[in-house]
Amino acid sequence: MQRLDYYEFLGYLAPGGALLFGISRIYPKVCDSISTSGLSFGDLGIFIVLSYVAGQVAQAFGNIIEAAWWKCWGGWPSDWPRSASHRLLSPQQETVLPSRLDILLGGESKHELKDFDAKGWQAVVSQIGAALKAENRTERLEVFNGNYGLCRGLVAGIGVLLALSLYEYRFAHWKAEVTLLLLGLLMLSRMHRFGWRYARELFTQFLQLSKG
Repeated sequence: MQRLDYYEFLGYLAPGGALLFGISRIYPKVCDSISTSGLSFGDLGIFIVLSYVAGQVAQAFGNIIEAAWWKCWGGWPSDWPRSASHRLLSPQQETVLPSRLDILLGGESKHELKDFDAKGWQAVVSQIGAALKAENRTERLEVFNGNYGLCRGLVAGIGVLLALSLYEYRFAHWKAEVTLLLLGLLMLSRMHRFGWRYARELFTQFLQLSKG
């Protein structure tokens, strides 16, 4: 790979590296090179590649976790303005948002947020993201998205390590397992925080952009 962008580092390499390191603690013979104190340049290259692969696997589990998590919250944070499941924007912003969407969608008809179904709203949110990208207004969004991906990957990776530890040791190392559980819950709360902050920033930037 010629370069790694911000999301690839936070979303894949960091969770994948943490997962591999944790596996090396549980199965030392499987990952001898990871468990040693020093790594050669070649070992480091292999570790980066394996971390990227492990990060992809962790994010696959993370996708399942986030789908279940946000379902418990009435949908994705980007869907909250439409579904009114939770308050994401101020009442004033919610009042202005429909007229701004009319501009984005061509201005030929008046739309209310409740007029969109879930799939149609996802397409609108994607169009909002594309409009912000075209105007180079996604810097903060990328930071929130990268940290969200990091936390999601860590939640999944910690869950895998906790399951492996319980399978191998039962509760012989219960202090470590309780620590993993607490860390997983902490990262889950961080994932939640970055999720709704990303959605709020998306609509805030869109409202600011559409003034022109």
